[in-house]
Amino acid sequence: MKPLRNILILVVVIGLLAGGLYAVSKIKKPVEEQPVVGLPETVTAFQTEKDNILSVTVKNPEEEYSLVKQGETWLINGNSSIKISPSLVETFLFECANVAASELIEENAQNLSQYGLDQPKRWVSLKLADGRTVKVIIGNATLDSYFSYLMIEGETKVYTKSTSGCETLTGPMANLADKNIYSMDKNNIGTVEIIRNGAETVFLDRVKMSKEGEQDAFQWTMRKPLVKEANTYRIESELLTNLVSQVAESVVLIPKSGVDYGFNNPRATYTITSLDKKEHYTVTVGKEDGAYSYIRLKNDNTIYRVPTQQLDFLSLSYMDLVDKAVYMENVKNVSEVTISGLGKSYTLKPSDNAINGKTVEESKFRLAYQAVLNLNLDDFATRSGGSVDFTITYHKNDGSTTIVRCLNYDDRNYLVTVNGSGNLLIRKKQIDNMITSVENIYSQS
Repeated sequence: MKPLRNILILVVVIGLLAGGLYAVSKIKKPVEEQPVVGLPETVTAFQTEKDNILSVTVKNPEEEYSLVKQGETWLINGNSSIKISPSLVETFLFECANVAASELIEENAQNLSQYGLDQPKRWVSLKLADGRTVKVIIGNATLDSYFSYLMIEGETKVYTKSTSGCETLTGPMANLADKNIYSMDKNNIGTVEIIRNGAETVFLDRVKMSKEGEQDAFQWTMRKPLVKEANTYRIESELLTNLVSQVAESVVLIPKSGVDYGFNNPRATYTITSLDKKEHYTVTVGKEDGAYSYIRLKNDNTIYRVPTQQLDFLSLSYMDLVDKAVYMENVKNVSEVTISGLGKSYTLKPSDNAINGKTVEESKFRLAYQAVLNLNLDDFATRSGGSVDFTITYHKNDGSTTIVRCLNYDDRNYLVTVNGSGNLLIRKKQIDNMITSVENIYSQS
């Protein structure tokens, strides 16, 4: 009998457990069916075809503005200089044409003041092609702030709509702004000019080096403050990274005053121009405000707020962007190099590893040649130089020559020209060290 009794007890226990689970599920179900914030709105307050909208007027506590279609273009307040995003405008118009609500809470409302709909501070008015004008008014937020009250003017139905959805309908005109300030293909940039307070103006020019029929090859050259080959690697990796395009975090479409944003005393101005000169952008940089800075395009009142790190390239000095070597020539391209000045003269001949006709060890000859190449600029000249104290002439295998001249400038510096052009300054000590190195290698061999 005991086995039978145990089986009966087990059946009863299982039954109780099953009943408990069923009861729990019945208790939880109503909770699961409670409305969840963020669910799609299901009640239509107003609907029309998007193409039926001719104009939209928005009123919020901060501003009132109109979006009007002229031809195929939508303009804010009829002002073509206000730059807005076509895709954002299309999304906004779709929202206006399909005003969906979360719930119809009163069919025939008489007391609108309890909803804040008697004297609304926010509304959007639609002028339609069929002659109607439809005004959607927004009232107070509900106690939990997740929803706001909404109605169509002239009707008695009151709805709730998500607060974020209401803000989309009556948001600031800046919500429609195009945050893409400008963009230019890196390979299409021809010149860059950067003007900064307290620093030298930098002007960079991208010069085509390839001949007709060859694959395009370019070299960056600095025109200001130095006249010198630029450091292409640093320009490509550090300067152009953020310079080629700017995207705003937020936009001030109609600022009250540029003074508030630092444009009365701008930190910097920079200009980029395309290779064909047909496209160019000049950007003025205003004040820095925490992690952000304000910028605007020339002849454009729109002010953009961008992350300051997008302007990091402004901290690069001209010395960061120039090739510091006075002149570089591969020893394989050279038949001989002559150094002369102040009563001294040396001729280096790579094919013989010879200095003034005296053969030296190849490793030592390369050290002597490297000493000549190691001349690096220290600054730039602001005036012309005096007499030529030293001349370095590279005679090349192809029959051409490059002449580097060191002109007396002041007690510490030479003004250096390459084939007659340039405004480089190098320390006289560099020439002394070069001559000493060549002399030691020559005398010790």
